[in-house]
Amino acid sequence: MRHKVLNIRIIDSYNFIPIALSKFPTTFGLVEEKKGNFPHYFNTRQNQDYVGTLPDIEFYGPSNMRESERSELIQWHEKNKDSIFNMNVAIQEYCSSDVTLLRKGCQRFQSLMMETASCDPFQYTTIASVCMAIYRHHFIQEDTIAMIPITGYFNKTNYSKKSIQWLEYISCKKGLKIRHALNHPEGEKKIGNFYVDGFDEENNHIYEFNGCFFHGCPRCYDKDLRNPYDNLPLWYKNKKTSEKKENLIKLGFRVTEMWECDWEKLVESDVKIQTFASAVETPGRLNPRDSFFGGRTDTTCLYRRIKNDEKIKYIDFTSLYPWTNKYCEYPLGHPEVITTDFKTIDQYFGFIKCQVLPPQNLFHPVLPVKYKEKLFFPLCYGCLKDFSSTCEHSLVERCFIGTWVSEELKLAVMKG
Repeated sequence: MRHKVLNIRIIDSYNFIPIALSKFPTTFGLVEEKKGNFPHYFNTRQNQDYVGTLPDIEFYGPSNMRESERSELIQWHEKNKDSIFNMNVAIQEYCSSDVTLLRKGCQRFQSLMMETASCDPFQYTTIASVCMAIYRHHFIQEDTIAMIPITGYFNKTNYSKKSIQWLEYISCKKGLKIRHALNHPEGEKKIGNFYVDGFDEENNHIYEFNGCFFHGCPRCYDKDLRNPYDNLPLWYKNKKTSEKKENLIKLGFRVTEMWECDWEKLVESDVKIQTFASAVETPGRLNPRDSFFGGRTDTTCLYRRIKNDEKIKYIDFTSLYPWTNKYCEYPLGHPEVITTDFKTIDQYFGFIKCQVLPPQNLFHPVLPVKYKEKLFFPLCYGCLKDFSSTCEHSLVERCFIGTWVSEELKLAVMKG
């Protein structure tokens, strides 16, 4: 927090030095300083002007201390039990001592960081951000961490499901390889100043699908009607569409265009085309953040009556994040975005968006799924939605679509 008028920044020292203030003298070699003892439970309104014998040891909270601290307190209290205690003087000395100890400790910490890493820690917010800054400045190698584009690894242009249906139909019918928004890592092809809906590089052929409303179809809409997105009249949109086609032809490309209304009529009149179009899927691009599900705790047995030869033991797994960072694999550089011609998942390392059919007999399901902002590990998506106790859903109803790390999916496949 920063006070703008006084230009003062307020930070929490515990975010940088997560130890008790009493440990500062030994940690930072502050021999002349020591955190004193104060009867916090004696600090009440009626005792603000107290002058008398030293308060009873219970007012110092010995039950909340560690064994070594409690032993030191007992020795100190026994030694000073006959001294006079003045609340006003004691509280001022105690607070002043605390502030001095904190100040000197933080200054020592700051100077140590400056000497060893040339980094002022208090320019950051936490010790974690300090460590990251030191790592980036001194240790990270060039060209190892990719800068993700602001828009992500997504297609930057708009497209419609109907346009993808038409382009896929042309590709299948003529045996062509037409690049479009969903089958290429970089999305639509940019030619000159224009993005084109479909591009057959081998034949230098461009395919344009014109949505009737957005391109000003004169057969479907009044030419003076305005587009609500940019407030431009449709006759102007139609003019720009024609100019784009003419410019592409001048650049030496063949151009084939299809109007939305013509495609709809074609689909309605031909059952085969209708069947083909309905089978074309237009899934959204993978978002790596969709694979982040957070932590999960659960219980599998709330009570266990042990037998004579059984023992219950407690095992705690700690420091898994540092262990993973040190020993496990991480991807480097920009990803290869694969949208077609998929191989088996054992040949991939990264993020995978896919449809999964889980088994029906796992005690601990592998893959997490978010449903209505809650985390589940289902074996049937239909049961998840219906809260069914007995599964009577079909294979299709049991499937769910999601994004996971490839290693999770490999484990899921191993489990069936």
